[in-house]
Amino acid sequence: DKSGQAAGGIVGFALGSTKAAQIKDCTNYGNCYTARGYVGGIAGKIDGALCPLIKDARFEGKIDVSALCISSVGGIVGNAIGAFFTIENSSFTSEIRVRSRYFSERIGTVSIGGICGSAYSGRIHACVSGGNIVNDSTVSASVGGIIGSLKGAAALTDCEFTSEGSIDTKDSYKSAVGGIAGSVSDAYSCGAIVKR
Repeated sequence: DKSGQAAGGIVGFALGSTKAAQIKDCTNYGNCYTARGYVGGIAGKIDGALCPLIKDARFEGKIDVSALCISSVGGIVGNAIGAFFTIENSSFTSEIRVRSRYFSERIGTVSIGGICGSAYSGRIHACVSGGNIVNDSTVSASVGGIIGSLKGAAALTDCEFTSEGSIDTKDSYKSAVGGIAGSVSDAYSCGAIVKR
């Protein structure tokens, strides 16, 4: 993106400016070592203004992030915004490790999810996370097997955090941890499946 804060294994920033952006049928086996704020195994950041779609995507590499203050990291997408994006039938089976620090633990946030780090509105459907998530941050953290932070009119349906997955998180200031979602606010659907 223009701020230079997004990094993705396939695309850094996906924006449907004139027509819907689509990322389909892809697998990333590579590793990502970065200090960027928005990081995803497939896309660093997506904007749902015109219905971008990520479907049948797999991430099997590793993500290692050392960022200051604020970061949003996901196995498929780091940060997703807008009412019309969809992440569907996608999976994460490898490892995410995040170290986000600041001079004060009360300043800065980190959101980490096996599928998506943070989402505002939009839809995440039929995705599977079975990887390892390690949060070694000293700032406020929301960590989830599927999504770190879910806000707004967002739908999270038929997703699974398998028994092969694990979450290892530091007990940081105002930390929130969940097998499906780390934190949820103003969401309208959370019909998630923990194990099939």
